[in-house]
Amino acid sequence: MITGLLISNSAYSQDTPDTHGINAKRYQEAMGKSDRGQPGQIHWGPLIINPKLSEKVETDDNAFQVSAKGIALDGQRERKRSDITNTVSPGLRLTLPIRGGWWLPGKDHSLSADWKADYKNNRDNAQQNQHNHFVKADAMFSFPHGFDVHFQDSYSDTFGASGGETDNLHGVISNTFSTMISLPDYFRTFDVDFTYENFDQQYDEKGLARANRNAHNFTLRVPHNLSPKVTIFPEYSYTITEFQTSRVSDPQSDSHTNQIMAGIEWSATARTTGSFKIGHTYMDFDDIDKHNVNTVTAILGVTVDLSSRMDLRITAGRKPSIAEFTANSNASINNSSRIDLSRQLQKDWKVSLYFSFDKNTFLDSERKDHVVGIGFTSKYNINKWMNVDVQHSYKDRHVNFELQSDRINKSSVGINFAF
Repeated sequence: MITGLLISNSAYSQDTPDTHGINAKRYQEAMGKSDRGQPGQIHWGPLIINPKLSEKVETDDNAFQVSAKGIALDGQRERKRSDITNTVSPGLRLTLPIRGGWWLPGKDHSLSADWKADYKNNRDNAQQNQHNHFVKADAMFSFPHGFDVHFQDSYSDTFGASGGETDNLHGVISNTFSTMISLPDYFRTFDVDFTYENFDQQYDEKGLARANRNAHNFTLRVPHNLSPKVTIFPEYSYTITEFQTSRVSDPQSDSHTNQIMAGIEWSATARTTGSFKIGHTYMDFDDIDKHNVNTVTAILGVTVDLSSRMDLRITAGRKPSIAEFTANSNASINNSSRIDLSRQLQKDWKVSLYFSFDKNTFLDSERKDHVVGIGFTSKYNINKWMNVDVQHSYKDRHVNFELQSDRINKSSVGINFAF
């Protein structure tokens, strides 16, 4: 039953593509991370092959994410149901470095494709079994004088959460295509980064079609290097969001979003690495009966090396999002924060803790969500291609509409192979 998703479960709010995020390529470089993966152990000529496989057994004390205080769709009082799930996740990554020549100037080019699947089976609720698939393809070209072009397409075919025991899973397909162009060495004192992103989302069920949409985002960023390790930048983005349905009863509406930001990135400065940007976002909805969004937007990400074995990671942000299935609301303001602390106990043994807090305020609705999360992970590398991990997480969602609150404890043990 679709009604369970709409009214009895948690509210859904989702960004149009990650138009409010930090430039992905520069952010990964600043954080010392690369999206190209590690060198593979399997080679076929120049092709690098990385097969992956993991299995996780997880206990969940609230499999349907209910408050246990309301009435289920079958008229009975809803109950918290625990379950044990087994998830098998095969994956494969292919990377092909391309050496430049007269036909393709430059030296550092590559093509890659990444596939991953999650086959999730429940012990007590077989109707909740899921087969989720994720595919990503990248084409990266680095031409002379720092002229870089990056094409990326990410596709997912997944199931959204059900709204209760008598509800069904909700299939959704999404696709994000992006083009990133960097011109760092063509100007004397500043660089130019341009990004185009297209996001498309389709729910299988007719009753959820109100959330089906397509969005186009254009972002212009002009970085200036104050020093080899510090960069400042202004950034402007424009997003067009179009919904496929426009029924009067639906709170969603087509919109045009303008966002202006200013930020700073730094790396390896006094043992800290990070990025911060702040600005203003204005979402103008075509439906004159909808309240437009006019708010401050900010994103922070900082990593601190507390010692040679301990790292602290702090992230925080404020941004508007589209509210998909919250009655009478077309958008929300999301404030989020998270602290991650990790320590290398031994050469092959690492533990980490996190604490998170999120506050969501929905437009045209009295609803407010406060979500607290706590988690723990212990990971041990058996060898260079196999590791095991133990995890526990707790989430407490408090909603001023009591029947939509929930508490969830999850514990898992997993084994992971990567070649």
